[in-house]
Amino acid sequence: MADVAAETDDKELLDACKTLWDDMVHKRMYITGSIGSSGWLERFTTDYDLPNDCNYSESCASIALAMFGKRMAEITKDATYYDDVERALYNTVLAGIAMDGKSFFYVNPLEVWPDVCKDHTSRLHVKSERQKWFGVACCPPNIARTLASLGQYISFVEDKILYINMFVSSVIEAEISGQTINVKMDSEVPWNGKVKLVLTSADEMSGNVAIRIPYYAINPTISINGSNIAIAQKDGYTYIPLTGKTMDIVFSFDMSARFIHSNPRVRADAGKIAIMKGPIVYCLEQVDNGDNLASIFVSNKTPLAEEFDQNLLSGTIKITFKGIKLKEDNWNPKSLYDEKESIFEDINLTAVPYCYWGNRNKNEEMTVWIKETFN
Repeated sequence: MADVAAETDDKELLDACKTLWDDMVHKRMYITGSIGSSGWLERFTTDYDLPNDCNYSESCASIALAMFGKRMAEITKDATYYDDVERALYNTVLAGIAMDGKSFFYVNPLEVWPDVCKDHTSRLHVKSERQKWFGVACCPPNIARTLASLGQYISFVEDKILYINMFVSSVIEAEISGQTINVKMDSEVPWNGKVKLVLTSADEMSGNVAIRIPYYAINPTISINGSNIAIAQKDGYTYIPLTGKTMDIVFSFDMSARFIHSNPRVRADAGKIAIMKGPIVYCLEQVDNGDNLASIFVSNKTPLAEEFDQNLLSGTIKITFKGIKLKEDNWNPKSLYDEKESIFEDINLTAVPYCYWGNRNKNEEMTVWIKETFN
């Protein structure tokens, strides 16, 4: 639809695309950029129905979301589409493939209790570990070709403007105003908010480079050849005129870990919080935090400590914080219900990027959303 709207300049069709996109990402999309809340027919159901432990959220569906958002950004020159394109690529799409590249997820839940993912149940489709292959294997090759074609998401050129959409270390050769411009991007995203662009040309450059200012960039600054400039945004991009034969552009911002709430109408997440750092969604795994993750409570006032751990998941930033957990040892195992008062114990928690879950121990619990306490 988006392609046809662009080729035929059909405003009515483009407006329909905008309506579909807005409804999807504002009422039916998971925090990880996955879509498809029902395992039955792999589909949407109704607004705000986003169950975490029985959703489908097919890897291919998030790839389709990214492809749709890419087209809409290129048509409208609105960078905010890339907020959700990036969300899908960094979280669900990456989670769909194991870190060794040898196993895959079709379904991408946000909460897993392996014991209940059994045959002939509503969670039959949910797997607690990646599968080697599938009878109908669309997701593995789709993920492979998406990662191989990541360059098309990083940037595009139109109307003498180079648009920088995603901050991935790369080398770009662009034809702008009839000139070949080489761009070397060194990016510390998603772990740190610093991006350096070095643009060079054999002749004097002309045209513009448009840099996306993502929603999670706090206190952004841009310097050109060492001098700061004012950031004026239009639809999520800041436009910088190209001059001279060489330009050094440094884009910096804060992207500290933060707690996220859902819209209160999302019943599955009401009274819960999640953790994000930049575009990366984090989760709790049993290997770090023990079992029965549903019994953990956290205050959104709790400090989040970030630490790069070279030995964790091939090197990643883990987030540690404090919470409380319901005690179980005061319960009689023969008592299913009781008038007992809830007793909590302090617990030290560790969160890791959602895209890395399930790469250590097999058949363990995982959750993105954590119950919130207001004590």
